[in-house]
Amino acid sequence: MADTRTQLIEAMFKPVEGGYVFRAPPSFWVWPTRFYLVTEHQKEQLAAVAVPRHVAIWQVAFLLIVLLGAPTLSTLAVWAYTGHDSPTTADIWMLSILSFLLMIGAALARRWWLVWKLAPMLKVLPRSEAGFSLKEMRERAYQQMSVRQLVVVGAISTVAAAVMAMTGFEKFLRSSPDAFIYAGCAVVFGFTAGIYFTRLIRRADATKG
Repeated sequence: MADTRTQLIEAMFKPVEGGYVFRAPPSFWVWPTRFYLVTEHQKEQLAAVAVPRHVAIWQVAFLLIVLLGAPTLSTLAVWAYTGHDSPTTADIWMLSILSFLLMIGAALARRWWLVWKLAPMLKVLPRSEAGFSLKEMRERAYQQMSVRQLVVVGAISTVAAAVMAMTGFEKFLRSSPDAFIYAGCAVVFGFTAGIYFTRLIRRADATKG
């Protein structure tokens, strides 16, 4: 099976007659997606910019920076603004909202940086009407994952969901308003685990058939 980087590249480029259709990332998630017809050489150039060589390490590093950095910066900002040594309920609400906004801002900044890096290359490429949906893109990525990769990602997501759920429940018992953040993360990780385990079951059924 292909490595993580190859899987992402193959998911972003759909083979068509005369080359590939590239799905360019929009500046905002709600903006229309643009598609471009590219050759094999252009595919390699775009992939070199869009997908880092050690993509798994970059993804983990980004998540750690965001998940650890956002709460830390929010705590310092709230403390500097209020001067409270012990956070009040209002302080915790401020911290939670600010952490959430910082996480969204970090995700947008990362996307804008990628769009900015790709812009000079996309300006000279012809548009394509043969687009493909995000669902189809994810489907191709899943198909290239090995059974081991599906199990590992599913297991990690399950553990993360359990940790977030237990932390959120403990904060709920203490009437901490940031409990909903952990509950939301638990739902996201649980949903992710369900996706990968569902793919694993479907592959097993297809193998038996």
